[in-house]
Amino acid sequence: MKVALTFEWDKDIYGRDILLVRKKRGKITIAELQEELSRDWRYCGGWVLIVRAREDAYVGWGDNEDPKGDVLELHQIEDGAACPLCAAVYSGVEDHCPHCGKRIKATESGG
Repeated sequence: MKVALTFEWDKDIYGRDILLVRKKRGKITIAELQEELSRDWRYCGGWVLIVRAREDAYVGWGDNEDPKGDVLELHQIEDGAACPLCAAVYSGVEDHCPHCGKRIKATESGG
């Protein structure tokens, strides 16, 4: 299945490089994001995504209409470099937490 995600480099409000991921219709899922990022060597590696949750207490003019598409802001992190958000050093660990050592993702062997 072809996922219609587009990628565009931009800057956040602090001047840091971010990758904007856009989808014209529907929400972007983590699975399709991972698949599309892995198709291009320029986007392989570690990424940070900030998820914003807001209270919908105020509904203004047209605020109750759902947008047709979706946009995500991704911050790239590199092995041995400080995370652009929390300044912790990223070590490329994918299966275990670098702080406590607990498994954070199931391995391909079914674990």
